[in-house]
Amino acid sequence: MPRHYPPEVRREACERMLAGEAIKDLGDELGITIETLYRWRPARSTPSGQALRWIHLPYKDAAVALQELARVARARALVSVSIKVDGVTA
Repeated sequence: MPRHYPPEVRREACERMLAGEAIKDLGDELGITIETLYRWRPARSTPSGQALRWIHLPYKDAAVALQELARVARARALVSVSIKVDGVTA
């Protein structure tokens, strides 16, 4: 049966997770399972203000996604180098 925690407990846990406290230590101290804390974990933001979300993909899809991320990272690095070489500032 799931336990219900007061909003104050959840808020404190989220603030401490954002501050970088280890989830295992936090769970041990507060008596909350690690799984619950991971569900509560606040989404971090990108510089554009867009929230990052954890996504769960089947292994095959995750491998394809990682390959695509690597390709984009390489392309961005090439663009950055070419901008510097041409003397154009971004």
